[in-house]
Formats: sequence, structure tokens, C-alpha cells
Amino acid sequence: MSESLFQFNLTLPIVLVVFLGFSQVMRVMFFEPIAAIKEARAEAILKKNLLTDLDTAFVLEQQVQLKTEELKTQRLIQEAYQSRVLKAQGESTAKLLAHKKDLATALDAHVQHEAQALQERQNALSAEKEALVQRITEKLLR
Repeated sequence: MSESLFQFNLTLPIVLVVFLGFSQVMRVMFFEPIAAIKEARAEAILKKNLLTDLDTAFVLEQQVQLKTEELKTQRLIQEAYQSRVLKAQGESTAKLLAHKKDLATALDAHVQHEAQALQERQNALSAEKEALVQRITEKLLR
């Protein structure tokens, strides 16, 4: 046998086959499941972030809508209040005018009645004065 610098026997192919077999076993049993878990986690994180972003956007949109509805409600309440105040003012003004008119009519009737009573009293006093003047004149003349 000649001795050379490189001697090839079955050791190198066996080590090569064992190395390739071990690589395949590690890939199938270890690396692929870990890669699948990593991908699933990454997808879950992306979905969670996406849902969180969507939830945040939804919550913000709902808050804006709620604030808008609250402002509309306050405006409607204010308008209803103002319309009721104006209606009440109109009704009270109408009632006040009617009451003033009734009072003026009653006062005019009372003043007229008192004037008539005063006139009657003056007529009665004038008649009494005339009667007294006649009696005094008769007594003086006798």
C-alpha cells in the first residue's frame, strides 16, 4: 500500500452521512417547530397590535361621537329651555295684560260708581242745604 498524504476510507463518508442525518433530524424535530412557534407568536403580536390599534381608534371614534352627541343634546336642551322660557314669558305677558285690562275695567267701574255715589251725596247735601237755608230764613223772618 502506498501511503499518501490523504487517505480516504469509509470514515469520511460515514461522518458526512451522520452529519447530514443529524442536520435533518434537528431541522425536523427542533428548528421547524421553533420557527412555527415564533411565526405564531409574531402573528399573534401583530394581530394584538392591530386589534389594539383598531380598538384604540374605535374607542377614540366612539369618544368623539359621544362628545358630539353630548353637545347636540346640550344644544337641544338649551333650545327647549329657551323656547319654554319664551313661551312662558309670552303667556305671562298675555295674562298680565288681561289682568291689567280687567283691573282697569274694574277700577273704572269702581271710580264711576264712586263718582255717581259722590254726585248723589252732593245732590242730597245740596237738597239738605236748601232745606236748612229755607228753615233758617223762615225762622229769621218770623
